[in-house]
Amino acid sequence: MRNAKTHPGATVNTDHSLLYCNMRIRLRNLKKGKRVIEFNVEVFKNLALKMQYQLEVSNRLEQLMITTEEEDEPQNIWTALARSITEAAENTIGRKRKKPKIDQWISDETIYLI
Repeated sequence: MRNAKTHPGATVNTDHSLLYCNMRIRLRNLKKGKRVIEFNVEVFKNLALKMQYQLEVSNRLEQLMITTEEEDEPQNIWTALARSITEAAENTIGRKRKKPKIDQWISDETIYLI
């Protein structure tokens, strides 16, 4: 706070007074977290693509079971598992596309009248 002053209010029997002050505030930048990858799960309504995804995930898991050793740390096994499932999902079903945000502030009827 750099400067503070009080100004008396109206001529009413009260002990309240208005306070003015000049302040200097330093704001910090907030760190943003990681973005979550969203996959297009609507594809699973198609049975052929669902079976293709299941086949690819099972093949990757079999390959992962062969390559991992029992002495590996659980964290390494978990990251390899998560990476293989994510790669299979990206290859088969793809990422979810974001729809553009269109704020329709004018109705269709009004557009028609124009």
